[in-house]
Amino acid sequence: MTPLVSRLPLNSIVQLRKWLRTAAPYEIEQLLLEIAFWPPDGRETLVAIIEEERPTTH
Repeated sequence: MTPLVSRLPLNSIVQLRKWLRTAAPYEIEQLLLEIAFWPPDGRETLVAIIEEERPTTH
């Protein structure tokens, strides 16, 4: 199984935000698990974007 994070449109903030708005709750949870051990700067940035787009999931 391909990690979810490798399929994200990380090169486009607009596309990433669009994906986050339409993602299923389990996909958001899986994404958070996959980035748990990323370096803090990248992880914190992505978590902040997730919280903006999906405030009830995190």
